[in-house]
Amino acid sequence: MAGEYAKVSIGVSDWNLVETGVLPQALVDVGFESTVESDGVLEAYCARGAYSPEGLEGVLASFEGLNLLEEVGIDGQNWNAAWEASVQPIRIARNGVTVLVRASFHTDCEPATHEIVIDPKMAFGTGHHATTAQVAELMLGLDLEGCECLDMGCGTGLLAILADRLGAKSVDALDIDPWSFESTEENCATNGAQGVRPLLGGFDDIPQGARYDYIFANMTRNLLVDNMDVLSGHLKPGGALLVSGFYSQDLEDIHDAAGAVGLSAGESVVRNDWVAAQLLKTS
Repeated sequence: MAGEYAKVSIGVSDWNLVETGVLPQALVDVGFESTVESDGVLEAYCARGAYSPEGLEGVLASFEGLNLLEEVGIDGQNWNAAWEASVQPIRIARNGVTVLVRASFHTDCEPATHEIVIDPKMAFGTGHHATTAQVAELMLGLDLEGCECLDMGCGTGLLAILADRLGAKSVDALDIDPWSFESTEENCATNGAQGVRPLLGGFDDIPQGARYDYIFANMTRNLLVDNMDVLSGHLKPGGALLVSGFYSQDLEDIHDAAGAVGLSAGESVVRNDWVAAQLLKTS
């Protein structure tokens, strides 16, 4: 394989594997450094010396619906050009408020009410996924001024940074993935989000006794259903849980799990069959 870097293109039938970061993380574990998603295809890159065909085969065999479309070698310049060309600024708007999510190399963008700089690396949640943008859209309909928030499974920290921009008093940003933890730290520094506290860990590591006005949880249906009681337990009365990362066909299951722990259904947003839903704690 010629070139400084290896590039593989993988057809993905269940995009939830990408949306939740499961497949990108599996590729990182076998030596890949970066991924780019587009139209049902995940492209993964790594240094040629780190490329392991056996490792890739193991990943492909671990999940259903994956199809290796291409393996090629490219030079560093071509990799950077392809990566930057594939990442476009994202604009989210509601109630006259606009949020621009851009990479540092996007220098000619229309102004917005809030601008957040996220350089896509391996961490999930750059705003380019429908689920992340949907939660952000729901957030723009809330009054976060002076609120205490939790971004559970924070990925890049985008939602935590947005909450900080929208006036939250404090935001805990928690992720079990060390790469995501580091990415959140970097992105908070880049965006001056001093009210965000990055934390490394899972559901058991939510600060003991903490209660939040709003919790944002962008993750798989099963994780949400299995941990709905934990999330509800950390909500203040009158607070809301914003969830995403599942398909429209799963919304009934989400509502059933929420109802079982005393949460009621609020607003929901559906886009490309992905759902973000607001769950309310009235008492």
